[in-house]
Amino acid sequence: MRFSLSHVGSVLCASVVALSPIQTLAAEPAKNVYPADSVKTFMKGCEYKNPKVFCTCTMKSIQTKYTFEEFKKVDKEIRETRKIPNELQTVIASCKK
Repeated sequence: MRFSLSHVGSVLCASVVALSPIQTLAAEPAKNVYPADSVKTFMKGCEYKNPKVFCTCTMKSIQTKYTFEEFKKVDKEIRETRKIPNELQTVIASCKK
């Protein structure tokens, strides 16, 4: 079974529709590389309701904070609880500044 970030992308996008000024880049370069198809799916879902610059920042920030394995666990938690963990909300908020 292949993992995709489509669900997380839609949950994240739904939770950050109201944006103020957007940071153009993550504070530091992404440390963890995710499969290209997962990044593409995330970006497509995110860009449905958000500017590309915000989505790029969010993806890079997530990759900086979480290994792909860690993020799969976060995705599972989001699907089960229907809530974005506070730590991930902080990561997302960093791109809204």
